[in-house]
Amino acid sequence: MRKGIYVTAMALGMSVMLSGCAYQVTGLKEDEQDQFAAYCAQIVSKYDDSASAGLTTVSQSQQVPAADTSKAASDGSTSADTDASDTKTADTEAKQQEVTKTFTEAIGIKGVSFLYRDAQTAGGYNSNDVYDLTPDKGNELLVVRLKAKNTSSKKNKVDIPSQKLTFQASYGKESVNADMTLLLNDLTTYQGTLKGKKSKNLIMLFQFPKGTIKDTSKVVYTVKKGDTTVRINTDLSKQR
Repeated sequence: MRKGIYVTAMALGMSVMLSGCAYQVTGLKEDEQDQFAAYCAQIVSKYDDSASAGLTTVSQSQQVPAADTSKAASDGSTSADTDASDTKTADTEAKQQEVTKTFTEAIGIKGVSFLYRDAQTAGGYNSNDVYDLTPDKGNELLVVRLKAKNTSSKKNKVDIPSQKLTFQASYGKESVNADMTLLLNDLTTYQGTLKGKKSKNLIMLFQFPKGTIKDTSKVVYTVKKGDTTVRINTDLSKQR
């Protein structure tokens, strides 16, 4: 109570001094008014027992809100979940894009069937067209034999390079692309015209490390065009 009386008396004294007849009131500048207001506030705060009514010091933690660590952790978890989801989606899309077809369907030349005949490993390949072909040192050839057949009664042009296809053979963990050669009967580079109902024997050559292929019936063939990879069903490819 005494503190309250002291503050009141002090305020009245200052009021009398500033408003007395013997003294002319001097106007305060804006910055001086601010200083005076701050001084009065400090005096009031010093003797005010009420914490809610007086001035209190604002801590640094109150001035700057602490970072929401739970939200950051949540964001990190969300990011990780998103990455995992994207990877899973990419894998699913890749599996969806890899479909099973015959050589005829994969190559896609209207009116021409590409029939799978057989495959065998060899240390080289000879043809009447050119000199003998031998694989790189340490490798052996997988020779795949096919037949291109014109199913129509009219001439049909066959241009494999224009199809922009990639032929691949896989056995176990080994996967290789077909060699592109100058052989006149090489499917990967074949360009020619088939007469109505006529056919031509063709081959594809793949190089594998020696001893890799134990059973040629278990070799997996794929044909890629653009972003789509087609797995070949060799059993159906023998028929159509």
